[in-house]
Amino acid sequence: MLKRRLEPTLHRLLDSNPAVALIGPRQVGKTTLALEVARDRHAVYLDLELPSDRAKISRGFHTACEDLRPTRRFVVHAGDESFPLAKGIRAVTLQAMMELVARSR
Repeated sequence: MLKRRLEPTLHRLLDSNPAVALIGPRQVGKTTLALEVARDRHAVYLDLELPSDRAKISRGFHTACEDLRPTRRFVVHAGDESFPLAKGIRAVTLQAMMELVARSR
């Protein structure tokens, strides 16, 4: 495996987050990196371009949480403030989520 600069950051994010999304331009190695890291960690890899994988998350937030068993649950919204949404679920702004991710690095 070609060692990538992003790999240690990805491992740190996965240590403290139940799910991590890799986004970026096509053909830069996102899928290869995700598959290698998922294999190393015995983790679940979801390709949202596949209808079968999309179906796993389209069942709804609560069902996905039951499947994934996250330690923290957030809903990202377009507003300008964060607030408790329900027991154990916090609604956060995109900016707040970006800050949470940055702090976990």
